[in-house]
Amino acid sequence: TQRKRITPISQSTSTSTSTSNALQNYLINANSVIKIFQIKNCNNFEEIFKSEKNEKQLFFQPLFCHMFFEDEEIKGFINPLIEIYYISNSLFTYIDFKYERKHSTTSGEIISNFTKYIPTHNFTCSFSHFKQKLNDEEQFTPVGHLIEEFENKSSTFEIYKGYFNDVKVEQYFRKLQIFSFFLIDAASELESDDRWIIYLLFEKENIEGKDYHNFCGYCTLYPFYYYPDLTRIRLSHFMILPFFQKRGLASKLLDRINREIENETIKINCNIYDYTVEDPTEEFSIIRTLVDVRRCLNKQLLIQPINI
Repeated sequence: TQRKRITPISQSTSTSTSTSNALQNYLINANSVIKIFQIKNCNNFEEIFKSEKNEKQLFFQPLFCHMFFEDEEIKGFINPLIEIYYISNSLFTYIDFKYERKHSTTSGEIISNFTKYIPTHNFTCSFSHFKQKLNDEEQFTPVGHLIEEFENKSSTFEIYKGYFNDVKVEQYFRKLQIFSFFLIDAASELESDDRWIIYLLFEKENIEGKDYHNFCGYCTLYPFYYYPDLTRIRLSHFMILPFFQKRGLASKLLDRINREIENETIKINCNIYDYTVEDPTEEFSIIRTLVDVRRCLNKQLLIQPINI
């Protein structure tokens, strides 16, 4: 009698399937468990750190996390919480990671997902180290050179312009680029190239007789050669931090950049063929249209509407 051959189930396949099913309970959307706090000084830090930290005005949460987590999911933890604190001027960062429980197959280390995008000297996982840096950074001075100061709703803001051929300017950009990954869907790391131009927006506050600069946002431009002797300007990144949004600052920054380009004051010594935006979002397109219409009205390039 011919015996029926039974093919045994692979133990490794069975184990893998079982582990995969178990991990489904240890799965959560990364954007929902990350909180990012702006810290201005030691008193501000202690107040926030000791509070319930649930008030929306104290922090913002990422719109995107695909640069840090595959499918924007954190796997292997129950009730994870990632709190990112950054000093508002130097952007020195403290990352705190907590969780209720982790799966036995999970290493428990995910902070490196963030720190690989931050210069090694610009972050810590130590509470005491961060507090010390708060005192050290009181003497911070913005990089680049000041090109405009303006008032907005009883606050003072400054726009600085710099080039990547200035080491300090590029170093500061490397500190801030992690915010673009949280807020710009198509953001990616910029290659090191002296031709990059960056505009930095700061809020200037006077606290107890000292001037403090709070980073608000930035814009990067890149000049391309266009035969035979022209230049094409490409706007690459444009970002305003959530703490400073809905205050008209984006249009103010963009208007200043447009005026710089129009007056050919970018350090390239040649004519500009065109000025375009790389993958503009719907929100940016609205701001750009608003700025363009205002400039056309100011230059009387638009015909006033006629009532019939």
